[in-house]
Order: sequence, then structure tokens, then C-alpha cells
Amino acid sequence: MTTYIKLPNLEYPRHAGDIAIDPTGEYAIVHWVDQPAFDSATQRCNEGAPELIDGQWRMTWTVRDATQSEIARASTPMPIDNKHYYWSDEQLAWVEF
Repeated sequence: MTTYIKLPNLEYPRHAGDIAIDPTGEYAIVHWVDQPAFDSATQRCNEGAPELIDGQWRMTWTVRDATQSEIARASTPMPIDNKHYYWSDEQLAWVEF
């Protein structure tokens, strides 16, 4: 799906439906950029704000270290016993409601 940025206020993401509703607005295509390499066990990669590079708006990515809770949650399967659980950041465990 193509995404756009609305100029000059830099509203992002905008889509074709937004342009149809506001045909007088000024929009620019935001070009896809692949995620950088990162260690999914210890890092997280999130989309950042688009940047204007060489006259083209391009996606950006932000890589950060995963929190202790994110690492523990990813490596701890939720119990499968028909009970309801939530993740506790304090206990670093699934806790029954």
C-alpha cells in the first residue's frame, strides 16, 4: 500500500482515501525502505518519521535495545489452559486475571 505525507504540516501516514477527501491538499509519496538488520531477540525496530532525502520522502527505521520485559515476554510462552492471563512487567511473567 502506498503511503503519503501531507505537506506542509507533515501529517503521516496518509493514504489514497485521505487524498480523495482532500483533493486540494499537497501530498507526496513516501518511498518504502527495507528494515535494517537487527537482532530480534535483543532489539526492536520501529518505523520512524519520514525524511526528505535527495528530493524524495523516504521511510526511516529506529532500532533500539529491547527492554528486559520485552525479552522475557518473547521467550516465555503464555500458558494454554483456558484461563485468562496478562503480562506483568513487574513479575516478568504471565499472571492469571
